[in-house]
Amino acid sequence: MCEASAFYKNQECEETLILKDVALLKPEEDNLWFLVNIFGEQKEIHAKLLEINLLQHKIIFQKI
Repeated sequence: MCEASAFYKNQECEETLILKDVALLKPEEDNLWFLVNIFGEQKEIHAKLLEINLLQHKIIFQKI
């Protein structure tokens, strides 16, 4: 599988898991993101997108 996992990164560069196996990442309004994984689990987060690393299968956000 090639799905990515979404994480929050803090100022100490530590990562905290938001959602594994993300299949859909959709921007909503004003730094609001809608995420859905392959199992149908959904999350809405208010964060700044920092990085999408396709080789490491990671989506990195910073909390606002």
